Amino acid sequence: MGIRVRFFSTLAEKMGTREIFIEYKPGMTIRDIAEILSTRFPQLIELIENGDILTSKNHVYASLDSKVNDGDEIAFMPPVSGG
Repeated sequence: MGIRVRFFSTLAEKMGTREIFIEYKPGMTIRDIAEILSTRFPQLIELIENGDILTSKNHVYASLDSKVNDGDEIAFMPPVSGG
């Protein structure tokens, strides 16, 4: 099955895609996924740790240390604000 990874807004532009699939490995975390993606976008982990990019798992905000399961959807997006 694998893990569906989605990118939103300017991050999608930087990654060059809105979505990719990553092979699931038992014990995997969102941090592991970010490290895999950092080969394509080296600043990704730093941006997440600084709060410049939010992460979610199955449409719920999640931390880098959240475990993922086969079939999960992980999203990386910039913070949203409005008035």
